[in-house]
Amino acid sequence: MNRHGVRIGGPVLRPGGQVLIVTLLAITLLMGLIFFVYNFGDHVNRRLALQNAADAAAISGAGWTARSMNVIAMNNVAVTRCLPWCPFLTLCRSRRRWHLRR
Repeated sequence: MNRHGVRIGGPVLRPGGQVLIVTLLAITLLMGLIFFVYNFGDHVNRRLALQNAADAAAISGAGWTARSMNVIAMNNVAVTRCLPWCPFLTLCRSRRRWHLRR
């Protein structure tokens, strides 16, 4: 050994292999994280598309229900407008029978 504490003439030890292993481990973990983020984003996009389809179906169904209720309401208005004619039509029918009997 010399005066600085370094061994002369022996094998030279380099820490380069340790850095390579740590670098490979970090790259592997980084790739896993990137894959996880991409997969999570894809899952969120599919879920949003499914929610949009469900919302569109619900809105469409509500529109058809509203239209059918409007038709029912207009039929009720038409029946209400025809109700005052019922006594007159009954009277005409009974008079017609009376004329046919003579």
